Amino acid sequence: MAVDDAGKQELYEEDLTASMPHREEQWREMEAYTQRLGEAAEEREPYAADFSSEEAYLRTSEPLRELLRARTGYPPPGLGPAGEVRMEAVGEDRVAKYYRCWVEVTGAPPRTSETPEPPEAALHAYGLYLVPQGLSAPAPLIFAQHGGGGTPETAIFQGGANYHDMIRGAAARGYVVFAPHLVFNPFSDQAADSPLPPGVRSRLDARLRLLGTSLTAVEVAKVSRALDALLLRPEIDPARVALACPRPLQVQVGEEDAMFRVGDAQRLATRAAAYYDRLGVGERFEFVAFEGGHEWRGDVAWRFLARWL
Repeated sequence: MAVDDAGKQELYEEDLTASMPHREEQWREMEAYTQRLGEAAEEREPYAADFSSEEAYLRTSEPLRELLRARTGYPPPGLGPAGEVRMEAVGEDRVAKYYRCWVEVTGAPPRTSETPEPPEAALHAYGLYLVPQGLSAPAPLIFAQHGGGGTPETAIFQGGANYHDMIRGAAARGYVVFAPHLVFNPFSDQAADSPLPPGVRSRLDARLRLLGTSLTAVEVAKVSRALDALLLRPEIDPARVALACPRPLQVQVGEEDAMFRVGDAQRLATRAAAYYDRLGVGERFEFVAFEGGHEWRGDVAWRFLARWL
């Protein structure tokens, strides 16, 4: 070890990038460990369900739903029954009447003279609500949970982006549609100087998890309460709602999808199909791989919906 002019030993030092291979090694070990956990999870039966009937299946799969609730922190604090529903007519065309829809999910905290109630004090489920033109009887309801940067407007207007006719096309075929909003900061808003911060979803989720819940739990609660409220509306047939297993389910994926690999989708779809088969309702599940990218295809979906909804 070197000695300085005062006779003291110099401190040991390193170039900070010299240890970069060790950091890379640690990262690769964590990646491999996570991969092994995932592979082991896929190989084991997640829960012991009874496939003797649909009722038995729903009853014996409840522990899995309870596990999901525990892991996501559901229900979130302050959740009450569906409150006031507010509809704002915004337009109509030959296809549908368009409304902005708000459903109260949590009430506002009590007001005091020192703390007047701000406009965002209550939590609302928000989305676009489409009622088909010429509707003469209660119709099925489609909950169109798009991505589209989190905005139902992106998934409907100006061609609907990669969702094409998923929402407006459903209304054109006689379905009432609710397209709920998710918290995102889409590109269109970023270009317009939106006050939403970058990474708004991860920021909110981190804060909510410290409080015992999650962004997923809150958004599921908003969807659930919106469904409770909308099923009471006279234009909706509450017995005909598009949901999931053991109800009919179609999974579709583009063979050139850059976000979800078709091989992974095929593998998981095979596992899902096995559950339907064991229940004796294999015809209710359908997997479709089509030529295309990360998009939704109505030409394969409408036939399936017309059969089952």
